[in-house]
Amino acid sequence: MSKKAFIFPGQGSQYIGMGKSLYENYKIAKDIFDESSGILNFNLKDLIFNGDINELTKTENAQPAILIVSYSIFKVFSNEFEIKPNFLAGHSLGEISALTCSGSIPFHDALRLVRQRGLFMKEAAKSDIGIMKSIICEDKTVVENECESIRDLGEEVVISNYNSSKQIVISGTKKAVEMVADNVKDKVKKIINLEVSAPFHSPIMESASNKFGEELKKYNYKKGIYTVISNTDAKPYDNFQEIKDKLKNQIILPVQWNQSIEYLVKQGVTCFIEMGPKKVLTDMIKKSYPNMLALSCQDSNDMNKLKNILSKDVIKTKIAFISKCIKAAVSTKNSNFNSIEYKKGVTEPYKKIKRIEDTLEKEERRPNESEINEAIIMLKLIFKTKKVPIKEQMEYFNDIFDEISNKERFINIIQE
Repeated sequence: MSKKAFIFPGQGSQYIGMGKSLYENYKIAKDIFDESSGILNFNLKDLIFNGDINELTKTENAQPAILIVSYSIFKVFSNEFEIKPNFLAGHSLGEISALTCSGSIPFHDALRLVRQRGLFMKEAAKSDIGIMKSIICEDKTVVENECESIRDLGEEVVISNYNSSKQIVISGTKKAVEMVADNVKDKVKKIINLEVSAPFHSPIMESASNKFGEELKKYNYKKGIYTVISNTDAKPYDNFQEIKDKLKNQIILPVQWNQSIEYLVKQGVTCFIEMGPKKVLTDMIKKSYPNMLALSCQDSNDMNKLKNILSKDVIKTKIAFISKCIKAAVSTKNSNFNSIEYKKGVTEPYKKIKRIEDTLEKEERRPNESEINEAIIMLKLIFKTKKVPIKEQMEYFNDIFDEISNKERFINIIQE
């Protein structure tokens, strides 16, 4: 498989019962859910599985709930599949999920942070009843210009999300958002009310941004395992020191999601796997990039498709082990010019390795342990016959062994 990105959803993807099957079937997910209630000192698990959707949708509950589900999916997925992402990206709250899964923020700290993030946002929204609407349109400048016109009247409304080339979100006071929606309704394709409890990514959230900035200073961060894309500028984090400022500013700045996906596509990503409840991000990518592979961990058909792809990908990876043996046999310098020794020690073992490769390609399967053993023994004989220096031999073997996950089992063969 080519380059892959794991993507994490934000608020609006929550629903009652999300993650329950993970909890019931995977111990690692059960531990995450159970641990979370202890960290937060209230039974969030019960709210997620059995609660009222209006209560779950409250931002102080939705944010930790979605993080828990996304993190559980990531951990289960990582255990079930032999696949590592080239990039992680998250939509709004999902950026914190991505940073958590990358290892930049410990899960227990991330959980406390998103809970506080939600409480700060709730508090900021108290003084002003704000809403958000998603708008499907061919030309986003129509909406941008209308927002500017309404702001000129003293009202507060902004573009809060650039989700795709044809979908944006507006955020602000209820009055201002309704004014924009009413003025552009005949110029756009569709307007959708969003299930959120505050006008996120707008200046109304400035007090929440400032308080969250102070909260972020209480925690420690580190370099992550994977490259994470920031919402604020659609670029990778240069270093973990940027986390505090970028997450603080993200609350009042627009989510540059479309630009983030464009960046990933330019980097060669052709497979997107959504780690979270529902499949909102998956559907957006499918509409914008119909030739891309976009899959949701919440869709059983998508997961079956992924299993088939990964099965073939693993086979190719394992065959690559044999192919590297062949390449090493051919490319190393020969210092033995005895034709009889060369035939027995190079030509014949080379043919044996090639037969293994041909068989694997024909049968579309990975090499078994005996075939791996034979390839190693034959290559070792070739190196010995060609009088390849020991140091060079080890360099080749180290490179070849990178193609197999259980290389420790075969290292003793080359040391005999």
